[in-house]
Amino acid sequence: MRELIKPFLFLILLIPFATNAYASACGNNADGCAANEYCAKVGGAIQIYQCEPCPSSYPLSDAGGGEIEDIKVCYKTCDEEGGWPDRPDNVDNGHWVTKPNEDKAYYNSACEYDLECDNYTDYCGGFHPDANNESCINNEQVCEVETGSGFKYWVFDVTGTSKYSQCYITTCKEGYHLKESSQYICEKPYGECVSNTAECASLLKNCDKGTITGNAEWNGTGWDYDNCRCETDNGEIENGTGARSCPWDSDEGDWSTDCERDVVTCHVGYCEHKDYPGSCAAARPGWYHDNDTDAECQPCPAGMTSDGTNKDNIADSIEKCGMRTGPHGTRFCDSYGCFTLPGNGELIYYKAW
Repeated sequence: MRELIKPFLFLILLIPFATNAYASACGNNADGCAANEYCAKVGGAIQIYQCEPCPSSYPLSDAGGGEIEDIKVCYKTCDEEGGWPDRPDNVDNGHWVTKPNEDKAYYNSACEYDLECDNYTDYCGGFHPDANNESCINNEQVCEVETGSGFKYWVFDVTGTSKYSQCYITTCKEGYHLKESSQYICEKPYGECVSNTAECASLLKNCDKGTITGNAEWNGTGWDYDNCRCETDNGEIENGTGARSCPWDSDEGDWSTDCERDVVTCHVGYCEHKDYPGSCAAARPGWYHDNDTDAECQPCPAGMTSDGTNKDNIADSIEKCGMRTGPHGTRFCDSYGCFTLPGNGELIYYKAW
């Protein structure tokens, strides 16, 4: 009986070593496992290893691979043939592609993809990935500035970095209008928003010896210059000096000759015309003007008059005020009006008395 037990005992002791011999080939990477397998620990304390099929979710591996317990050699393919595992839902105006050198996803990792958008380099009509790389958005986007709104587009700079361009303005906010340029981008005209109110001096020129004042208003199609004036202060007018204010004549494209005038001074012998404000006229009979510092004529002293019959003989100072004497009637004018005095027609001047 003892002789029969010995062979059975030998077989019992041999089984673990035989199993471990198979496992060591897997575990020590002597031959490795076949394709689509990995080396797995199946024993307990004895550390028995054997080749096992890769999980169904990561069904592939390369032949000969498999260090001890290395399930990481199992992978899935990240392409259309492999069913595009882990790929996000498809997107409008674009598609997903595998990242370079990322056509495999090993155990416990996921396939990674890049989003390629349609016509990516067409900055007007193309699309580019959003900030989260989840959808394709238009290269052309709406933008706003302080005075208006317009569009900007996605471009590549010289370094190859993609970014948005400046904001090209197509519409202005209230109080501004679009100053269009002759340039077009993405088949759209664009320009600059300028205020609907502008100083006349910034738009009009050639105010000779004067200053342009007032503001022009934009009327939707052009500038309204009704409040623009060409102002001259103490400029020369006929027989004196004065301020002049001339409006803009839009029909002629120049300053109008129909100007408002404000007399400042009249030359000696002249005073501001009573019927035509803004001009200097010869002093009327019975009046005089003897300075260049104002425009007002003064009446001759009571009982005296001035000749006033023609421009060459007009009274130019109070010295030309006098009293006519003689047997013949003589026209006399003073601050109260004109009447006839008897006399010989001679005029005795003021300072002769």
